[in-house]
Amino acid sequence: MAQDLIALYACDSRINGFNYDRHAEGSAAEAFVQCIVSAGNQFLEAPMEAPYLPNWNRVASAVPNIFERLISAVEEDNRD
Repeated sequence: MAQDLIALYACDSRINGFNYDRHAEGSAAEAFVQCIVSAGNQFLEAPMEAPYLPNWNRVASAVPNIFERLISAVEEDNRD
């Protein structure tokens, strides 16, 4: 499905005169698939275990400017 959508986006980009890095998009999709498969395998090995996820208070304690950094990253991403 991802490969079909990537082909569609490549065609749309070409028609509209936009640059589209089809290889980079395909690589990102493949990395995402590998992460999902890995997470699924980990769950199947130990379905009753819950992974430890720190809450935002712990994150902010470890990285005091995390929210500013996140906002800056989003703004930068939106400019590109």
